[in-house]
Amino acid sequence: MSWPLFLVAVAAFALALVPTRRLFLSGWKPAPLAFYLGLLIALGVAAVFVRAGIRVVVPILLVLYVLPFIGAPGIVPRTIARIGSGRGP
Repeated sequence: MSWPLFLVAVAAFALALVPTRRLFLSGWKPAPLAFYLGLLIALGVAAVFVRAGIRVVVPILLVLYVLPFIGAPGIVPRTIARIGSGRGP
């Protein structure tokens, strides 16, 4: 593994811990948290090293990063449960 890739992954991990901790405090289970953390790290690394990362990956990354802060702790899990059950609003 090259040093730039390692340093970007560590920086992405450090930044991804903030919203992951917020979701942990709101009661999320470990498996979805691990997936969320891994997704943020992968998107962060892709945003730096992939040429199309600026136009495609960065907006997705920003939405995933900000979502735990703008939604109340109960809104995100309820929305995911509603989507999974097939019920409407």
